[in-house]
Amino acid sequence: MTSCSCRPPPGRPHGRTHPPDGPMPPWRAAGVSVRGTAHERNGTPCQDDRAWDSGGDVFVMALADGAGSASKSHDGARQAVISAIKVLANALRRGPPSASKWKRLMCRAFYSARSALEDLADGAPLRDYATTLTCAAACPDHLVIAQIGDAIVGASLPSKEMRTYMQPQRTGEYANQTCFLTDESALDRVRIEHHEISVNAVFAATDGLLSISTHRHGEPYRPFWEPIIRRVAHDADTAPGDLTSLLQSERICARVDDDKTLVVATRADLPDDVSAGANSLPQEPTDVRGPDQDDTACSQSDSAERDGPGESTVCASEREPWTAFSMIGRLFHALWRATTAAFVRSASPSQGHGTDSDHGVGPGDPSPPPRSGQTERHKCP
Repeated sequence: MTSCSCRPPPGRPHGRTHPPDGPMPPWRAAGVSVRGTAHERNGTPCQDDRAWDSGGDVFVMALADGAGSASKSHDGARQAVISAIKVLANALRRGPPSASKWKRLMCRAFYSARSALEDLADGAPLRDYATTLTCAAACPDHLVIAQIGDAIVGASLPSKEMRTYMQPQRTGEYANQTCFLTDESALDRVRIEHHEISVNAVFAATDGLLSISTHRHGEPYRPFWEPIIRRVAHDADTAPGDLTSLLQSERICARVDDDKTLVVATRADLPDDVSAGANSLPQEPTDVRGPDQDDTACSQSDSAERDGPGESTVCASEREPWTAFSMIGRLFHALWRATTAAFVRSASPSQGHGTDSDHGVGPGDPSPPPRSGQTERHKCP
């Protein structure tokens, strides 16, 4: 497997956390995009991309995952992250925005990215550039995330709790069908979440890593993320090489053949115990969650490749004959999700939850467990 060939134009690095020869930044960050083996076999480029920046005590990042069936989605993903991170980084240059201004800033980043894709298409079908887009900003006392698509964003807290704070958006009939920035109603579907929390580290991953980096209900799989966070905290400058080797390893490629992107940022002032064992990235197969640990996950993208707008995707597990045992299991899982959704809808606003219509959450969106700190959810106007 080779590393992702998607790169920003000259002079636009994937990530920057401080000026050359500048002072030690408050954040250490690393991220990689790796071409999937399915794309290698098909001769298609890596369709993921990512970018990040920081200013003061704030870290911002953007990552995108191009649609598998869109012929120029790799260009769309690259343009989307460059446009979004430019808006966020320019805002940081003027001073970190207040918590109340982050919603408007995130909307501006998505409007800019959508406009840039329209300019890039220049009259060609916009769906050829179909891509998701996820942005996040980690501030001293809050975390702001905006998304259209199916990435995850999580954080490690000072309490050592690890949580997912943005779940994939799911639309349509099938398990891994999502929406794209190029959809006609895309800007109406942008989901923004504001969490009043302080974080030690923030991390994000595109759809290709979900089946091995999260549990069934979407929470982070700690044996996967903790060693990566320690590695970045120890030395972010050399971490990308190790992360690329990890995502290209046989044990991961045997389970996932889609493109894979992750971005991790840690505070530079973390306690020493956070970076202890920094050279121990996930080494054993048990450190990477496999299909036997989650019977609803699609672990191979040749059986779970996302399609473009208007097309559908069926996981391998959905195409298998339903035995009596699997039908009972699926029934109990459906009942559990329905009960959880009803509980979340009935929760009071002080618990950080409201109705689906208040959140802009579609009927297929998962209902995550309660989060630490106060949570607000918004949609772009």
